[in-house]
Amino acid sequence: MVIEIPNEIDSFLSVLGKAKSVRLFLLKILRNSDDQVFDWKFAYCNEGAAESLNLSLHQVIGRTFREINPGVLERKPDLLNFISSLAEKGSEWKGTLPSSASGKPYDCTLFSPLDDWVVSITQDMSSEVKQKDIYRQAALISTESIYYFEPFYNSKKEILDFTLSEVNPAGELELAQSKENIIGKGLCELFHIDPKSESFNDYKNVFINGRPFQKEYTVQNDNSLSGTYFQHVTSLPEGILIANRNVTELRKVEQEIRDQKEQLEQTYQASNDGYWNYDIKSRKLFLSSRWKNMLGFEDHEISNDLRSWLRLVHPEDSHIIASSISKGKLEKIVRFNEILRFKKKDGSYVYIQSKAIVLRSENGEPIRMVGTHTDITSIKETENALALAKEKAEAADRAKSEFLGMISHEMRTPLHGISGMANLLQQTSLDSSQREFLKDLVSSTDILTQLIDDLLEVITLENPKIKIREETVDLSAMLTHLSGLILPKTAAKGLQFNLKTEANVPTSIRGDRFRIEQILLNFITNSIKFTEVGSIDLLLALEEESIVFKVMDTGIGISKEAHERIFEAFHQEDLAYARKHKGVGLGLYICKKLAEKMGGAINLDSKQNQGSEFTLKLPLRISDQPTIVETKTSTKEIPKLPFLKALVVDDNDINCKILSKLIEKTGAKTVLSDSGEDAVFQFKADPKSFNVIFLDLQMPGMDGYQTADAIRAAGKFGWDVTIIAVTASSFSETYKACAEHGITGFLGKPYNSEQLYSILEKFL
Repeated sequence: MVIEIPNEIDSFLSVLGKAKSVRLFLLKILRNSDDQVFDWKFAYCNEGAAESLNLSLHQVIGRTFREINPGVLERKPDLLNFISSLAEKGSEWKGTLPSSASGKPYDCTLFSPLDDWVVSITQDMSSEVKQKDIYRQAALISTESIYYFEPFYNSKKEILDFTLSEVNPAGELELAQSKENIIGKGLCELFHIDPKSESFNDYKNVFINGRPFQKEYTVQNDNSLSGTYFQHVTSLPEGILIANRNVTELRKVEQEIRDQKEQLEQTYQASNDGYWNYDIKSRKLFLSSRWKNMLGFEDHEISNDLRSWLRLVHPEDSHIIASSISKGKLEKIVRFNEILRFKKKDGSYVYIQSKAIVLRSENGEPIRMVGTHTDITSIKETENALALAKEKAEAADRAKSEFLGMISHEMRTPLHGISGMANLLQQTSLDSSQREFLKDLVSSTDILTQLIDDLLEVITLENPKIKIREETVDLSAMLTHLSGLILPKTAAKGLQFNLKTEANVPTSIRGDRFRIEQILLNFITNSIKFTEVGSIDLLLALEEESIVFKVMDTGIGISKEAHERIFEAFHQEDLAYARKHKGVGLGLYICKKLAEKMGGAINLDSKQNQGSEFTLKLPLRISDQPTIVETKTSTKEIPKLPFLKALVVDDNDINCKILSKLIEKTGAKTVLSDSGEDAVFQFKADPKSFNVIFLDLQMPGMDGYQTADAIRAAGKFGWDVTIIAVTASSFSETYKACAEHGITGFLGKPYNSEQLYSILEKFL
């Protein structure tokens, strides 16, 4: 439908509508019955305007806006209000509007020549406006300082400067001025640039050639703009866009990192350690120059990658690295500390202690391992040498123990034969000369026996592994046993032996009975040896947290000067006098060492010619028993054991005879066997008849342990019979081995009849 256009408007259209660069529309405002604008109709448009809508002239002229753009006014009611405001004659608006059809931006002028008539003149500015809009939106949200400058020309069209036309909030903060105060100022003024300098030419070239550039610069002694900045300059159609980023703190941090890295490297150089850094995500590895120098390489000879590391690790140690840097392992470990062997440039290997910590992200994910390498080759070689020396020492110690066990057996066995036969001979009819000779023989045998015992005991005490047993010690039984051993000796010298116990002494304590008896026997034997007349007393008492054993005599005494020396090895006080008492002075040294190993101590109180008092003080560990009553001493008599039948097993005929004769004095019967094999045969032939088996441990063929095992395996009676080891060994290993093989008793060579009878009474 053709709309009649007023003449004053038509003449205007006929001139302006021919311009090709101009899009011209004439809009007729449409009102409803309430005189409200509800639409408008395109009364005229030129070809450029129709093309901007992607329509032909006849598709535009005569149609309303709603027909061409259905639904737009409903979605954008402000557009209707905007057109309504221009319906009055003389109204005018200039700006940029998007095309209703394409959305492209247009530079637009709207004015009303007559009421309800609006002329629209537009020019396509889509590329320029779009680019400016993109930069404007980016600038508003950017944390960088964004400045938009337009060129300022002289009359010769030469660029004299760039004038600031737009700045974002970050730029205002950077310059410490508001937007209103800096808009219109020149680039050279704001950024302290000489307009005649090459630096200013860089900005001009960006605008003229369209090629961006970037630089980093530092400003000092300026209140508004100081520090280090990274600047990026980009060309726009009508000017240049400058993006400034303040990198002052970043550069400080980077410098601090460089300084710390240098200090760290110097520290590692001073400490002789290498440094490494492994990025877990990128799997990149850094190896310090010192790390490489430790292996004989120059810095350039090893690349910083994981393969270089793995190639140098000893093949037997590579699995340690592989498992440690696996993802599953890294999730768990906090620190890495391994000893690895690395191959040097010359082909040899060094021991490296590799230590590291695992650094994690905020969510706990492992991101990096940082560590050091320390060359511990010399330490490792020392350790290996010590381990080898220890192994050799232990082997030598085992060989020594085996030798001592063997020599102990070989020495004690014939000695026991001499002693046993001499004791048996004493019980026969002899004339006075024969009895005197026999007395000297027995005395010499006793001295030799004690000497061998002392020497072996000293060697045993030198072993740091010597064990002190912890068992319940029946004090009453122990004192009875001691009395049985002591009374014959004191009676032989005409001395009185008194045993006294205080009322609060417990019945039993915890300790090593064998070692306690050993010390007390040594004390008492010394007292007997050095006492010619008078008495010897053994006193038991409690002192605070200790149990005290005191041996007091009326003998020759010991000078004050000799009190300390007397506990040294191989020392006897007043050797000239003591020669007649025999001995080499090992006994008290042994007692002191034993007491110390039991956590106790030995004390001596003595005056020359007035007697001596030896004290053994041990930590009190009481068993839950009532206190001991006063003990009376008595001489041990030969027990009566007519019901007993004993199997005596020893490859030495003399020892068999001695033990058999002593057992038969009790009324018991004995069966002799010279080997382990024969003993097992004898036992199996009549297992019910034997009550006890005395078994030598060191025999050719089947030894004592094997014989005990075979007897225990012979059925019910094999477990019922008591097996007592007869051995010259006094080492703790022998006691332990006996227990492991079911041997319940222990009789040491050489022994006397009292010791044998005590064993029989204890087990039978």
